Amino acid sequence: MKTIITFTFFLLLSSTAICQAPPIQWQKCYNYNPGYISKTINSDYIISSNTNPFFQKGVLTRIDTLGNIKWEKTYGGTSDDALTFVNSTNDG
Repeated sequence: MKTIITFTFFLLLSSTAICQAPPIQWQKCYNYNPGYISKTINSDYIISSNTNPFFQKGVLTRIDTLGNIKWEKTYGGTSDDALTFVNSTNDG
């Protein structure tokens, strides 16, 4: 019985240590619902998002490693134009 209790206790401790989330480095809120985030070759991030669920326009936002917006561009016309995926290119 002692062996089973010790093993269970060890298993609980080890699973708690493995399942911990990494510490948050920074946290910011942006105006749109993010769809996909991709890292660029110069360590920035580009985010594809959409304005709202009723009259969607696609939005691309580029942020630096601290979450500061470097640029933002809205795409779309009079109908729904949603962005679902983004990928960086070799030239950044």
